[in-house]
Amino acid sequence: MVVPCGPLSAMYKLVDTLILVQSATLARTSRPVRKCGLALRRLAVVCLSIVFATGCSRGGWVETYPDLAQQARQQPSSLVDQATEQTAGLQRLYGSYRLEARRGAGSRSVDIVVMAEVPDRLSIELLAPTGQTEAYLKSGATEVALWIGEENRLYRGAAGEGAFAAALGIDLTVQDAVSTLLGRLPGWTGVGSGQVEWDEKEQRIRVTTEAGALGWLHPVSLRFDRMQFLGRGAVTEVSWPEWVEEPGTVPRLIELAVPAENIELHLRLASSWLANPPLVATDFEVSVLPSGTAELSLDVLAAEGGLLRRGFEQ
Repeated sequence: MVVPCGPLSAMYKLVDTLILVQSATLARTSRPVRKCGLALRRLAVVCLSIVFATGCSRGGWVETYPDLAQQARQQPSSLVDQATEQTAGLQRLYGSYRLEARRGAGSRSVDIVVMAEVPDRLSIELLAPTGQTEAYLKSGATEVALWIGEENRLYRGAAGEGAFAAALGIDLTVQDAVSTLLGRLPGWTGVGSGQVEWDEKEQRIRVTTEAGALGWLHPVSLRFDRMQFLGRGAVTEVSWPEWVEEPGTVPRLIELAVPAENIELHLRLASSWLANPPLVATDFEVSVLPSGTAELSLDVLAAEGGLLRRGFEQ
């Protein structure tokens, strides 16, 4: 959703006026010069739009929507409630994504298929260029498991605190991961499950959950711009710069960073996705394995640094 900005609109009118005046002047010149003059002014509009939009994206909406800004300052919980209701119907997600993982100068890209169910069921399949599954990470009711096809290894362990983080290699719970995919704050179930207040500096509503997540809600779109996980060994930051429009309110682009580990993940949703598909328990469990699969404990994987670190080191 593009939020109009008062100063930006005025800037456009000014540039349009300048173009009209200049066009009248250029009409007396040769055609190539006239084309060049108009092209330069179109370029000026683009450049000015970028400059002004950068400023407007944070707080320009306050001038455009003064009544909404007053409500956000005085009754921020009412807008957070609306945002919660807007996404409450989405409980399951199936989607194809392009994942780009970066660490320092190194980067890896892979297509993945994700199945997620609120609050803590998740399946991530990594696909080979041929479309075949070359690895998967499953978090179900009783266990967390990672299978790597090239090595024919299965790391598995009981579901519980720390199991998913050990498998992934980032200090995130499976609830954190599912919430991130849906553009929500982990642990937020409505007013009473955290703290809600207006953030004047950010021009957003700041929401802090008991699960240790801090997010900033845009009062116009009723979507969270970004989030931080607090109280972790390394602060993890998430942003949702792009969203799918109707139908549904699913992030199209998810950016996750762990500054202390120099890790960045960019997850872009492909055109193929479903809201509330009929997922079943076995979707989040280990499937039939090839013969000779070596089974190891998740503790071994944790000692190797988890899925992400192993991916960069190999």
